[in-house]
Amino acid sequence: LDVNVSAGLNHLLKSPFSVHPKTGLIAVPLTPDQMPDVDLKKLPRIDKLVRETSNMNGNNETMENDNTGGTINSSLAPYIATFEQFVNQLLIYEESDPS
Repeated sequence: LDVNVSAGLNHLLKSPFSVHPKTGLIAVPLTPDQMPDVDLKKLPRIDKLVRETSNMNGNNETMENDNTGGTINSSLAPYIATFEQFVNQLLIYEESDPS
């Protein structure tokens, strides 16, 4: 974490898939196992995602049949999978919790 996130209460961590206003980086969920392999230069950026989805819009049939908004074939895909795994684990835990 950068010094501003660590030192100030007004600099909150981003929710998954929000865009950092200055860098254009998209906040993505990561597991602890993924952390050693993170390369900041390869993380999704909003400008890249816009280009990816714009290119997909050229194929309207694909977009119409894709309820993900095209993100399944974008640079967000692995992070969406990580988030879905997290949510699914929460649901399993919630269903198994007797209280």
